[in-house]
Amino acid sequence: METWLIIVIAVACLAAAAAVVGLILLAMLAAGGISAARFNLTPVAADQLREYLDSEASFAVTVQRDFFNPPDQVFKALLDERFLSWTPFTKGVDYAGTALREVGTKRALINTFIVLAEQIVVSEPGRALGVTATACSVPLVLDSAAEVFEVLDNGAGGTRLVWHLGGTPRWVGWLPLRAFAPIVRPFIKWHLGKLRPIVGCR
Repeated sequence: METWLIIVIAVACLAAAAAVVGLILLAMLAAGGISAARFNLTPVAADQLREYLDSEASFAVTVQRDFFNPPDQVFKALLDERFLSWTPFTKGVDYAGTALREVGTKRALINTFIVLAEQIVVSEPGRALGVTATACSVPLVLDSAAEVFEVLDNGAGGTRLVWHLGGTPRWVGWLPLRAFAPIVRPFIKWHLGKLRPIVGCR
């Protein structure tokens, strides 16, 4: 066997082993549900959400989808524990046993490899929902993140849901990551469309 081929195979094996070890470590850090998000992030206050998403976050993207259902029904679906459960390895949103869905309510997005703690900072039923990330199970990766959902009457008896999502990584927040928004937008829009089954069963 050629020497270069042996080197390529060895490097590939080492990379695969490192990836497996990394995933195991992430899964260990994420174990424990909402309490696993032990590394604090910089929260975004309600009155700073718009500015953060418009200009301050190093990455931001906006997508929209129309639903046949009325605004109140779509808004309630956003607060369902199954939100984003269609994402691979994601259980959904954990509200730590509380039925509250108001400003100040803490929750966490639970994934096998990462837990992201959040807090509701804006709640206008049937109109708008604003959420800021507060902590993460993975250290030294994320500095801040936030999202705003605008729930609008689309003029045809249904709802236009607009999702503004943004974040800033730690250490390299100065990078112009917004340039990648057009690449990510179709994937995020697809995710928003997956909300339909939850909306429809309400």
